[in-house]
Amino acid sequence: MYKSFLLTLFMTINCLFAVTDEELVLSIDLLINNIKSQQAPTGHIGGRSAGYTAVNALALSYAGVKASDPVMRKALKVLLDNPPSRIYDLSVYIMLLSEVDKVRYKNEIDRQAQVLIRTQANNGTWNYTGTGPGDNSVTQFALL
Repeated sequence: MYKSFLLTLFMTINCLFAVTDEELVLSIDLLINNIKSQQAPTGHIGGRSAGYTAVNALALSYAGVKASDPVMRKALKVLLDNPPSRIYDLSVYIMLLSEVDKVRYKNEIDRQAQVLIRTQANNGTWNYTGTGPGDNSVTQFALL
């Protein structure tokens, strides 16, 4: 779903601003390099938060960076060793694992999906910490 959205977005931008294919590829490569350059020795990307790491690794994956890439391997390791606990972060982490290799990570995806099920509020929504009334943004990510 996200791939289709990103493709549509890039195609729209290309039409609106007459961006050439070469410029688009260059921009994506620059963004990939920028994200990769933010990786800390711990494996986190964009800060010490698991959420930042998950969303940056997901962006890399959507941009075509393979799980075998050293930056991706390191990011996946830090996330698998210390899965996110906040619902937004956890949702993005599950999306990342599904995008990278849903068969290989099936057990982890199932385990973390159970966390989402347990933390759903009585009114059917989720919030950042899994307690109390929901937040529309977090609910959207939990459902994705």
